[in-house]
Amino acid sequence: MEMCSASEMLARGLISQREKNNRMVAYHVLQSKLDELRERARLLEQEKAAMQTGLSEVRRRTREQLANINQELLEVKAAKQQTVAGYEEVSKRLLAASAHENERHLSQ
Repeated sequence: MEMCSASEMLARGLISQREKNNRMVAYHVLQSKLDELRERARLLEQEKAAMQTGLSEVRRRTREQLANINQELLEVKAAKQQTVAGYEEVSKRLLAASAHENERHLSQ
């Protein structure tokens, strides 16, 4: 038997009105489920987009924080180098003053 629509089959007397009604109800139930799934998919896409936006923002903030940390580390390193250089200068002066003082005591 070839494929026929429900209305053609009804016209031919091959299916009853009740069977046609059952098929229509099943079709509407399936159509309703499909619409629900489409709406759910749409909402999930919106949620996904919102999550991606949030993730992008977190990544941007993280990169910004890392850049700030790197800048602070460079500043600390520079301050440390200045402190070491100052310490070495003070050490040289103290050694020179101590040597000068030793020479003065020895000459007396």
